[in-house]
Amino acid sequence: MPIRETYATQLNDPLVAANTIAAFTGPQNLIMTTGNAAYVAKPCIIPQGYYANGTTIYTRAGGTFTNASTTPTMVIGLYHDTTALAVNVALTETSVASVQLPWLLEVMTVIRSTIVPSAVVTFTSGLLTYGTSLTAVTTIPVPGIAQATVNCDNSAAKELAVKATCGTSAAGNTITLNKLLFLETTRI
Repeated sequence: MPIRETYATQLNDPLVAANTIAAFTGPQNLIMTTGNAAYVAKPCIIPQGYYANGTTIYTRAGGTFTNASTTPTMVIGLYHDTTALAVNVALTETSVASVQLPWLLEVMTVIRSTIVPSAVVTFTSGLLTYGTSLTAVTTIPVPGIAQATVNCDNSAAKELAVKATCGTSAAGNTITLNKLLFLETTRI
């Protein structure tokens, strides 16, 4: 029996098709076509004033990435509109990753204070696991800097999104989103 009764709610619609983005820099919303042109899935919009103290949101996103003959850097993270809640330190991809290597982002966001709706205090941390070959992965902390709170604006409806930034825009540099889950856990 749990100490406190809780429930979990999926905040986003299930992702029913993969989305691949090529030749981009960023930050690129991973549920939009290349260049942030159009949505391929329904965005996760957080309504105005939605966050409450103690709200916890678990984010799990994953897919694959490839690169051309260059070795670009890649940054993947969680964003509230244009505010980066947590991103990894730019990692240099495996040279000539012409195969699709896996990546998996798992982060937890806790709402610490909603006293000022335009500056809601959040704390986000987790892990990014990415392939260095088809049979090996590396796991790094997210954010890739000293952990600290980040303020975001909840005074208007804003999108919660997983975004990626590629250091080099080339046709062979791609990232594919195969799964996306925003899960809110709240006590009853």
